[in-house]
Amino acid sequence: MSGGEESILTVAREVHQALLPKEVPTIQGLDLSGATIPAYAVGGDYFDFLAADGALFAVVADVMGKGLKAALLMLGLRSTLRSVVRLKADHRAILEHLNALVGEDLSRNGAFATLCLGTIYPGKGQVVLTNAGHCPPLLVRGGTSAFLPCRGVALGLLGGPPSVETLSLDLTAGDTLLFYTDGLVEARSPEGQKFGRARLAEAATALGHLPAQTIKERLLELLEEFTAGGGQRDDVTLAVVKLQEGR
Repeated sequence: MSGGEESILTVAREVHQALLPKEVPTIQGLDLSGATIPAYAVGGDYFDFLAADGALFAVVADVMGKGLKAALLMLGLRSTLRSVVRLKADHRAILEHLNALVGEDLSRNGAFATLCLGTIYPGKGQVVLTNAGHCPPLLVRGGTSAFLPCRGVALGLLGGPPSVETLSLDLTAGDTLLFYTDGLVEARSPEGQKFGRARLAEAATALGHLPAQTIKERLLELLEEFTAGGGQRDDVTLAVVKLQEGR
């Protein structure tokens, strides 16, 4: 790699890291944590937390591919989504508007993006979820957990409005929502075994009583142990949203 290419990657990495949340928003009744670990210098994963009118918009997205190209497309997706979320509250409208603005850029570059968006209302104890071709979020409640059935088509795959489903459900104090990218569940052990959703659900259920930051850290530690230092094949992103007791 030439010095010029290294400089470009260095700048891209710095921009990528600068745009990830350094501090989570303070919203009464919610405990938040998240992390993105790129497989290379930069990547196409990201997560974000946005506060608006007492609600939290939590998003995890994954632009197909790795490296600088995926990172640049991700940055465009992130900035557009932040603008759209501030203008529109309805999830279907957000996804339709987002696909209209960035879908052509993605498809023109032979790419697409998956995305899971959740709006959490801690005062009401409710969450609204929309999934555009992304991994299903995981709900941990007490000693149980379940992947939430919410489906849709990834951004950039259709010329018109994306086909999405919206799921609304009630939350209770202590509930934890996990948003993640496929780099987590598809990570492999040295023997080639996938980390998998079942392993994620089992671990998250056991950790569900802990604070969001600890849940995130323990899950990433478990992933590192599972892969035995073999390195990442894909970007890994994890965002944890916990409804606090006594809200």
